[in-house]
Amino acid sequence: MKIKELIYQCLEEHVPQMKKEREENLIRWRNWSRDPDKKVVVFGASAMCEICIRHLENLGIKVDIICDNNRDPYGEFVTDNGRTIKIVSVEEALSGGHEKMCILAVGAQHFPAVSAQLERYQISECVMKWHLDFYLETVAMMCTQSTPFMEKIRELLGFYDDEESLQILWQHFLILFELNHIPEELQSLSMEKLCVRPQYFLEDGKYLGKQDIMVDCGAYIGDTLEDLIYKTKNHDFNQYDCYELFPSTYEELRKTVEKLPDEIQKKVRIFNAGVGEDNARVYAMNGSTTQHSSSALRNGDTETKIIRLDDAYNGKNVTFIKMDIEGSEQAALRGAKNVIARCRPLCAVCIYHSFAAFWEVPQLLRECVPEYSMILRHHTTFWDDSVCYAKIGEWT
Repeated sequence: MKIKELIYQCLEEHVPQMKKEREENLIRWRNWSRDPDKKVVVFGASAMCEICIRHLENLGIKVDIICDNNRDPYGEFVTDNGRTIKIVSVEEALSGGHEKMCILAVGAQHFPAVSAQLERYQISECVMKWHLDFYLETVAMMCTQSTPFMEKIRELLGFYDDEESLQILWQHFLILFELNHIPEELQSLSMEKLCVRPQYFLEDGKYLGKQDIMVDCGAYIGDTLEDLIYKTKNHDFNQYDCYELFPSTYEELRKTVEKLPDEIQKKVRIFNAGVGEDNARVYAMNGSTTQHSSSALRNGDTETKIIRLDDAYNGKNVTFIKMDIEGSEQAALRGAKNVIARCRPLCAVCIYHSFAAFWEVPQLLRECVPEYSMILRHHTTFWDDSVCYAKIGEWT
């Protein structure tokens, strides 16, 4: 049996139970949030908190209070619906009356420490889900959307034909849904075995050729640029533009560029800006898991700007676009649809920041250029860093 049908059939077997579990949780959580004698508490005030509260509100679950061990974010949090939620200490949020449901918006690596801390308080229910944001997305997909979930899976599998891409999708499903009863043909796979390097420049830059303008969205501290120069040994580009949202990371990027050979330095431009659907001023927040990672959020702590690639490169020849921008990839692609349709560049776009991105990134790329051939490749030994690659012609 082909791997695509094998994956589909395995998920088809598991989805009814997954859907039942999510429906039961959704009903219970909604009822809890509507009871005036009960409180919904979100533990963790990092970037994941804002994303998860957005999902919870869309599911009809009202969060009453946010708590965190870190004092820096204490104050007020404003939701997309304009509600204000207090961010306070754990003691203030969890002490006193009212029955409480505590939802953990923190990385799974913190679960043991947080669980031990919560034992001091009377918590009626503690919600601990690996990648809570992804779990809440699947709740919406399975319980509130009109399109059957398995139709969505069929659509997702249809974007890719090569076996390695499908194996990567399977590994994501396996981890996300905690699947058991795995078909024997799929048991030997792992993210470690699927990991390839370098990221963004497959097979040591085999598909690059001579480049005109290369656009690096989410340039971080210049590591992708360094991979291009030192790992692929490819200096054959006319211009390399780096966009980095967060000011402190931008400063590290600037230092990296200053150390490059003069003949390369003069071809590199750096911008303290993010990339999105519109030109705008936004607030950014440092990521909680990586010192310099950042994302544009309503409740961020540093003001910066977003630019639209269609405006920045109107009439210019863009030959390569990379995007690793903490979940803003879809918005950035919508803001780059004209330049992608006109130039048909080689694209490398991260899909692992949200479950919706698994569908939306390849769909947006295909809408811009129907002729694109797309593959997935994975670049770590764990969940992160799966990238959708799109190019004209076959991947051979």
